[in-house]
Amino acid sequence: MTWMQTASGRAFNLLDPTPGMVTLDDIALHLAALCRFTGATTTERRLGAKPVGRRVPCHYSVAQHSWLVAEYLADTGKPQWGLRGLLHDAHEAYTGDLSSPMKWAMSKGFLEGANAYRVIANRIQTTIETALGLGPVEPGEAEAVHLADLVLLATERRDVMAPSTDPRLTWPEHAPWSRRIEAGFAPWAAREVFLNRFERFARLAPSRPGAR
Repeated sequence: MTWMQTASGRAFNLLDPTPGMVTLDDIALHLAALCRFTGATTTERRLGAKPVGRRVPCHYSVAQHSWLVAEYLADTGKPQWGLRGLLHDAHEAYTGDLSSPMKWAMSKGFLEGANAYRVIANRIQTTIETALGLGPVEPGEAEAVHLADLVLLATERRDVMAPSTDPRLTWPEHAPWSRRIEAGFAPWAAREVFLNRFERFARLAPSRPGAR
């Protein structure tokens, strides 16, 4: 059975998605409820700029990661690519957020059907971009979004992951963003910010999308 029900009550076929199955509201709410790093996120209690006490669990969603990628692109002079950054993980609204170690294990063929997830995710991502009216990828755009994603990963390691010096844990060698992540948005609040950023960056995109 490859049909799933979305938050709006629509049916979505994971193996045969069509643009008519996609809505921006579903994507925003699903990503807002979905925690990064399989939920292993924590944050410092702070008094002003000073950490106070132990780290505490926090909800850090894929939606927040996505809008921060878009804002990083804007901050580094590429606001016209912010929408692509905002939607770069939109397929996870339907597939869930597999951790990077799990994706790596699958890509190495340790599991049967090693590349099935990537094939499904790419097909869904293409369907979403068609449904929301994104234009063709511009020269340099994919590389810029990928770099922003890696910078956010380094920033998340600093701000929403417990410190670790275990050498078995490998992270991309990128400097984190100077901006600190303020985690803890409830899903309903993260959804609203995501939708707000969609409207903002849609106006700046090379070809204006038409949200469903």
